[in-house]
Amino acid sequence: MPMPVLRRPLTPRELEVLGLTAKGFTSKEIAKRLGISPRTADVHRTHVIRKLGSRNRVEAVRYALSVGILPPQQVGVRLL
Repeated sequence: MPMPVLRRPLTPRELEVLGLTAKGFTSKEIAKRLGISPRTADVHRTHVIRKLGSRNRVEAVRYALSVGILPPQQVGVRLL
């Protein structure tokens, strides 16, 4: 499946935050893992949501999985 064309591609850090969000990590846990503040983790997540045209983090993760931005094996899920 080809990657979607985003007007503004996700940065490597945004992809990290998206992947950790998909695994169920909180902003505080993401921040600790990446060595950033929880507020910065929230800002990265907000950018991801906007760039993917989603309304919330769940929608962003579902979209990212469905179009191949996040490979299912990376987050440990099986798509039906």
